[in-house]
Amino acid sequence: MKVISWNINGIRKSIKEVEACVTKHQPDILCLQETKVVDDTVKEWLEEMQQYYPYQYQQTAAVKAGYSGTLCLSKERPLRYQEGFEIEELDGEGRLQTMEFADFALVNAYLPSVHAKTSLERQSYRMRWDDALIERIEDLKMRGEVLLCGDLNAAHAKEDMSSAHQRYEGLFSGFVREDDQTLLALLELGLVDTFRKHHPERRDAYTWWSNKNGKREKNQGCRLDYILVSKGLTPYVENAEIHRDVQGSDHCPIEARLDL
Repeated sequence: MKVISWNINGIRKSIKEVEACVTKHQPDILCLQETKVVDDTVKEWLEEMQQYYPYQYQQTAAVKAGYSGTLCLSKERPLRYQEGFEIEELDGEGRLQTMEFADFALVNAYLPSVHAKTSLERQSYRMRWDDALIERIEDLKMRGEVLLCGDLNAAHAKEDMSSAHQRYEGLFSGFVREDDQTLLALLELGLVDTFRKHHPERRDAYTWWSNKNGKREKNQGCRLDYILVSKGLTPYVENAEIHRDVQGSDHCPIEARLDL
């Protein structure tokens, strides 16, 4: 089973790039974040994609149009699907989907971004959201294995930031201390970073680049996107990759291949 996760930063403008990614890499499950608007064009495309992915679950933000949103496409029907946390104050931005299969539960997450200049209210929202995510993962782990994928808006270590970004740690999205603590908390729950598991010494491997000043061409980016698995799934992860060559967003797709 191949899982690909990608913050697409607006699916309407990137349909062709998503199609090309699907054609080349042929994931069994495709998890997208920051889909933003799902209009008639996107709906028509999703109808066409049903020949490849008959099970489609889209979650758009209910409060703010053209903002956030997640989408899961799967070849296999999940036993159970759930949107959000079922907590009204946390579910208005379309940031979480949970699909439970026979072998594991998959969580598609787009964590709220904050930075040093973000309002205290927004920082508090992020902390409450993260607490709910950790509780969800704990609950799922009690019942079986878990795969968490998505844009976690945090960097695991300095090795996940280019030297250009390390100088500005704490000043922009992804590097506020609370964000890093949340990622560490997920790892302390027993989740394993699939990319680092298979590429422990790899450097200059990033999943996000600023659109300014040719940062992507210079590879001055950060690794903000992850596929984490519970320890019981770790032996079945054959490989994990970052597809830097795939265009269409300021993020690139990430992949984990499992032999189940």
